[in-house]
Amino acid sequence: MQNKLLSIKETADFLKTKESTVRTWIRRGQIPSELVFRCGNAVRIRCERLEKWVNGDECLQG
Repeated sequence: MQNKLLSIKETADFLKTKESTVRTWIRRGQIPSELVFRCGNAVRIRCERLEKWVNGDECLQG
């Protein structure tokens, strides 16, 4: 789905890891900031770009 935003939990499920790991990767910049959308305390991940990044279809600066 275009422009879909994933929660930390949904992102962790997608990446088959723990929520705490996703938070650590975001904090360390291991998940590129271009994928991260912040609104107040809420953190969301851009689904379409995450899929491209994971598949190696998109090269992003961290």
